[in-house]
Amino acid sequence: MPSLIDLDRAPGVTPSPASARKRWPWLRAGLVAAVLITLAADAPALRGLDQVLTISGPPTAGFRLGPDALYTAVFSPVPAIETTVTRYNLTGGSRWTTTVPVLTSDLVLDPAGNTLLVRDSSASRLIFLDTAAGTIRWQRTEPLLDLLTMTADRVLLRTGSNGTLTLADLRTGAPIWRHTVAPTTEVHPDETAGRIEVVTPDNQATTLRFADGSVLGRGIPTVRPEPAHAPTGAMDLHPDTERLGQTWILTPNPTGPGRRALGPVTVGSTDTCSSSTPYFACQTTSGPLTVWRLPASG
Repeated sequence: MPSLIDLDRAPGVTPSPASARKRWPWLRAGLVAAVLITLAADAPALRGLDQVLTISGPPTAGFRLGPDALYTAVFSPVPAIETTVTRYNLTGGSRWTTTVPVLTSDLVLDPAGNTLLVRDSSASRLIFLDTAAGTIRWQRTEPLLDLLTMTADRVLLRTGSNGTLTLADLRTGAPIWRHTVAPTTEVHPDETAGRIEVVTPDNQATTLRFADGSVLGRGIPTVRPEPAHAPTGAMDLHPDTERLGQTWILTPNPTGPGRRALGPVTVGSTDTCSSSTPYFACQTTSGPLTVWRLPASG
């Protein structure tokens, strides 16, 4: 990616006195023109971003962006142990607000965008909400309750106290199968391949079928390479190296090879940003949580 340059100052040039600027007005214009020509040749032209939603008010403890909505979690005033979860529609229409009896900043959305999981910060309670209405579909309370993975219609849970794996129906919570494993084992679900690998501390692996929990085989664990640094999904965020607080959004170029740069936008930590094409959301440095829409083309 070409370096991001402050067009107000030519790199390596010390600002000259007013008399010098009067004598050589063409020099500054020429440098700026050269920079503009270089950027135009190396990357697609920058496009603006459409701001579709700004949320002020009480601090947001957490948020999750879906295909057509933003979900936020806001703690209720003490001493209440509650969190208010709100859905903001990004394409118009109504929104809903519901209160759940847990303190949490952890919201998880299923791949289809139909179920929102509210996970208790104490890892003992999971509440599954219908994203259309905001109502509770089902919930489960148990010590050391952990979410392993969630598909469009299934959820795989683990209870650390007794080492039980449970695959349940995502809409109803009805168990599909259970399998007991030792609490010290590692569990690696791969719903795409339809398998779950359970690895013991002495490096022995048991492979289960995702659909029914049956044992497919035992042996040496699968070698898992370290994840490489790569853009997540179709969007990557890059802080500007010269302007503090400014962030550029890199997305695939819709009119040719490579990636295009959009922005910059002023956001807080990019680690807390959430994206769901064509939207992305970040907490801005001035406070409000903001959602932008990416341009569709060129």
